[in-house]
Amino acid sequence: MKKENDITSLIIRSLSGAAGPDEEQALQGWLREAESHRQEYEQARRLWAAAAEVDYSIDPRTEAEWGRLAARLGSAAASGGAQLRRLQFWRYAAAAIVILGLAGIAGLYFGGGLGRGPAIAARYEALPGQTRQLALADGSAVHLNAGSTLSVIKGFGQGERRLILDGEAFFQVSHNPQQAFVVEVNGAEVRVTGTAFNLRAYPESEAVQLAVSEGSVAFSSDKSKASRPVKAGQAARLDRATGQLAEMPFDRRAIAWQEGVVVFENTPFPEAIQTLERQFAVDIRDNTGLQNERYTASFDKRSLDDILAVMGATMGFQVEKQGESVVLK
Repeated sequence: MKKENDITSLIIRSLSGAAGPDEEQALQGWLREAESHRQEYEQARRLWAAAAEVDYSIDPRTEAEWGRLAARLGSAAASGGAQLRRLQFWRYAAAAIVILGLAGIAGLYFGGGLGRGPAIAARYEALPGQTRQLALADGSAVHLNAGSTLSVIKGFGQGERRLILDGEAFFQVSHNPQQAFVVEVNGAEVRVTGTAFNLRAYPESEAVQLAVSEGSVAFSSDKSKASRPVKAGQAARLDRATGQLAEMPFDRRAIAWQEGVVVFENTPFPEAIQTLERQFAVDIRDNTGLQNERYTASFDKRSLDDILAVMGATMGFQVEKQGESVVLK
């Protein structure tokens, strides 16, 4: 089992895009160990996303202020145990993010060198159990899936149109060859001038998945620096652990979530459960011991009860409701 500080380092390095393939694999393994690990990661991810609203042009006023902050954070991180629970640690991190920006806090704790992050002009969120339709200033349309966040970088439409996606969305991009439309996700980037595509990049997913229905895009990996064109009727995936890009079969079910369809395709069981939590805004506790299994099925506008009944029958678990939660065992 990794020490708390090691896990904290992995989480922040992963969220900041600085983690290497071995670190991503270690983090994924830790997430699969326990439901509490996944919940902690989700809390950290939401904190990280919320900090995107901070204007990163804000700087500490003096060198001494930098020193005091770094010393305070270092003391907090070292105290551990009874003196400082993890939740309190993340509150320290949040305070630092407000002052330093996302890249600054990662740099203070873990060797930095990451540079300062971009300033955010607007941030949109689709809550669990909901989707959200957006109309951007350039005329592009975005449909956010449940549990997703889209951030618009300041200067959108001035030279280029840049966004940050955490989750899943379908984009219909207004054509403008003079202004590239760029969507960043953790570990990858999609660049177009005018097209329609679906991009899935939830933080717990093993891969970033891209499906293009109109036009063409350039799909690139931050880690491997590789890039490949993906045209209409094609799809590709980025392995987050290795940074490698690969072609995958195009399946129109990739955008069927907009019609209420839930699709699992060789999906890790914990990821499938998280998908259901987002889609139905419910807390699901997994006590099945199936964390290393995978699941394939498609459900067309079915209720959560129906979906779990089918999954339980095929994978051998029972479903029990306990208050506001659903327990699988």
